[in-house]
Amino acid sequence: MAENRNESGGTKEQGYAGAPEVVRRGSPPPKQQVSIVLPIVAAVAVCVVIVGISFALRTKAAKWRTYTSTPGGMATYRVSVDLPPHWQITEQGGVSQWGVRIVSAGPEQKTSPGGTAAMLATGLQITCDPIPQGQSFDQYMEVLARSRSMGLIDVKEIDVGGLPGKLVTSRQIQYQQAVYVAPEGKGTLYVLKLGCKPDEREMMQPIFDQVIKSFRVKR
Repeated sequence: MAENRNESGGTKEQGYAGAPEVVRRGSPPPKQQVSIVLPIVAAVAVCVVIVGISFALRTKAAKWRTYTSTPGGMATYRVSVDLPPHWQITEQGGVSQWGVRIVSAGPEQKTSPGGTAAMLATGLQITCDPIPQGQSFDQYMEVLARSRSMGLIDVKEIDVGGLPGKLVTSRQIQYQQAVYVAPEGKGTLYVLKLGCKPDEREMMQPIFDQVIKSFRVKR
């Protein structure tokens, strides 16, 4: 009696012509394998659809909102930026000891005892800084780029609503991206700073990109 291996990994005995085949135990036949795999594939597909629908509903419900500053002090231009719906906004009513108007926003608000907004662990700050007299915007940015304390990663030119700007990426204690704009090329500098913990960079970068894209400085 001859012994042959069948396609499913088992073996079958062949005797005389017309004798019934005897299949030994081995892997289940192909039809049985398909009947096991199909329900698993269907369950995975259903889970993917449910997750996709849930994400779409959350995204639709959670609309970003636009913050627009009020001119005052050194800030003669209005600043606007789009923010995630869960970010809280704090705007300092006066001018700080550095002559800078500060707006901060983030998932968690933290302020110092004196009331001045501290740089958030995750979030943004908008400030209005003076460029030293006699120095242009480009000269100021060149000096800034040479500063060793910056922890500089990259500097590149970007368009900010038709105005030339600089996007500075750095890493010290925080991962930071800052947009610098001087509407008149000198005098007053408007700065948007975004920061997060280094290990949150990958998660926060899409949010940072959208905030930076929406940043505007205008009359």
